[in-house]
Amino acid sequence: MQNDSTDPNLPEFEKITPAKIEISPQGPSDSQTSRADSDKNIHKKWLIASFSLSVALAIAVFVMLPRFITQPDVVTQENTRAVQIPPEISPWQEAQLARERQQAQQILEPLLDLQFELEEKSVRLWAQQQFSEAAALATQGDEKYRERQFQNAAKLYSESLELMRSIADSVNAVIEQQLQVGFQSIHDGLAEQARAAFELVRIIDPDNEAAHNGLKRVATLDRVNLLVQKAKQMEQQADFDSAQNSLQEALALDDESLQAKTAINAIKAKILERDFSLAMSEGYRALQQNRLIQAEKHFTRAGQLKPRSAEANTGRAEVTNLLVQNKIAHLRAEAKKLVESEQWHAAQKQYQAVLALDPNLIFAQQGLKRTGDRARLDDLLQEQLADPSRLTSDAVYREAEQLLGVAGTVANPGPRLMGQIDSLMTLLKQAIEPSLVRIESDNETDVTLYKVGHLGNFTQRELSLKPGGYVLIGKRVGYRDVRKEFVVSKKTLVGPIKIQCEEKI
Repeated sequence: MQNDSTDPNLPEFEKITPAKIEISPQGPSDSQTSRADSDKNIHKKWLIASFSLSVALAIAVFVMLPRFITQPDVVTQENTRAVQIPPEISPWQEAQLARERQQAQQILEPLLDLQFELEEKSVRLWAQQQFSEAAALATQGDEKYRERQFQNAAKLYSESLELMRSIADSVNAVIEQQLQVGFQSIHDGLAEQARAAFELVRIIDPDNEAAHNGLKRVATLDRVNLLVQKAKQMEQQADFDSAQNSLQEALALDDESLQAKTAINAIKAKILERDFSLAMSEGYRALQQNRLIQAEKHFTRAGQLKPRSAEANTGRAEVTNLLVQNKIAHLRAEAKKLVESEQWHAAQKQYQAVLALDPNLIFAQQGLKRTGDRARLDDLLQEQLADPSRLTSDAVYREAEQLLGVAGTVANPGPRLMGQIDSLMTLLKQAIEPSLVRIESDNETDVTLYKVGHLGNFTQRELSLKPGGYVLIGKRVGYRDVRKEFVVSKKTLVGPIKIQCEEKI
């Protein structure tokens, strides 16, 4: 296609209007002078008009006419003083042509840009016919342009542009179609055909990631196909593990290979079935030999391979039932030993464990109640024995007496209970036997003994007190109060305990 070097924005001819010359009137005194002046003015008008017309014609001849006229007009002596012969195209028509030329060029500019863009994408490789048609339309437009048929040229350029745009709009579809061809060719094992399709996509779109990945897959296609065929042979020989290794190697080369993926899924299914059957067989063999732990492992393995397998669940249930029965028997034996040694809390835990396995077992329910009662009795007895000083309280003392009564009703008490009963009886006797306590003061301090009473002022007192804790309070006017605590624990003289106020306020 050719570009017109002529300026598309040609100015239109302007109509040149002779300047209007105003002639001032002269005085009327001399008619001869007036007539002469009038002739002179008329001559001046003709000179000015001729000069203006000459200038306009000169502009037309030297500026405008060379652009449109190939043969110069011949100017004769006769018309030198008259207006020259006008060109074949009027200025208005020429202006219209200039506007049409500009419109044609405005269409031509995007057409050339789009043509260049498509040629950059090697359009002749994937849209030869359409592009040739578009180019032919553009060439026809060039011919009309050279013939100054600018409207026809613009129409042909527009048709070419629309066809070019249609080609450009089809780029994505062409890329997608070639990618499909490429990947299908990979699936069919046609390396060269796949390579050609991907290469074309990269020519159109150099940064296309799918085409780049496709070419990488093509590079390993022969090796992948070989490994897949090798795996099929191993599968026929029931060497499933080797077949799987071969397919894993193929997928390491091309992790998108549909053939390798399909084949390895089939191999994995056969390996799964083989391993499941083996686990079930080993489980029942161990169960028959009463090797319950091993049987449970095999059935568990089978269940992991096939989580919804009824066979694996049934085998595991059989093992679980036998394990539970064995566990219950063991816990029952342990509980019996603990009861005989009066370890009530430990025995209680054993029965709780049995009921956790089977809450309907009568022996465990009865054993839990018995051990629970004895455990509570044991705890109360130990609480009294651990802190004998509490027995100085009348309420605690009565509680201990009641506890002894309950302990005495237990049939067949064991050595531990008998020892607890004897120890508590001794403490109760000691709790009511008083001891002598000596208290000394300065005869100035007023003394009070809590739980006993007001002792007053004295220098020395001896009191008979039951075992337990006591508090002395001393008061004296002008002095700070004092407080002393002491414990009576044996039937002996306690003291002397000295209390007196010595710190002045």
